[in-house]
Amino acid sequence: MPPDGLEDLLRDMVGDVDVCEPSLDEKGLDGLRALRRCDLIRVLAYEVDADVVRRIREFTRELPRFLFRRYRGREIHDRFLLTPGEVVFIGPRAADGDEPPGVVRVPSRLAREMIEDVRLAFDRRWSAGDRLG
Repeated sequence: MPPDGLEDLLRDMVGDVDVCEPSLDEKGLDGLRALRRCDLIRVLAYEVDADVVRRIREFTRELPRFLFRRYRGREIHDRFLLTPGEVVFIGPRAADGDEPPGVVRVPSRLAREMIEDVRLAFDRRWSAGDRLG
């Protein structure tokens, strides 16, 4: 996830949040700290840097509301945040890392069925993932 221009968005989030991240590195792990106001944060990643795997236990001791899993099925390409009220699709990181990715926020009042489909897919992947930390 961040820090690539998403800090304000994450800082304002509350409640339960599901995070889908194709590739979780140290910069992304540190950026997730902005979700401190949230109740439960489930982070599902496909590729996880070895350094991040080592740091997750310490991270979750400090911030116990975070849960991490690695999905071992077909590769994940989607990058998003999912709350009860919206899904936030996040574009890929820029190669140079300086430009923030594109963000599309879709509230449930506009696309309830689509958000339910995203939630079902996330929950299936979450159930099939390996616990980290």
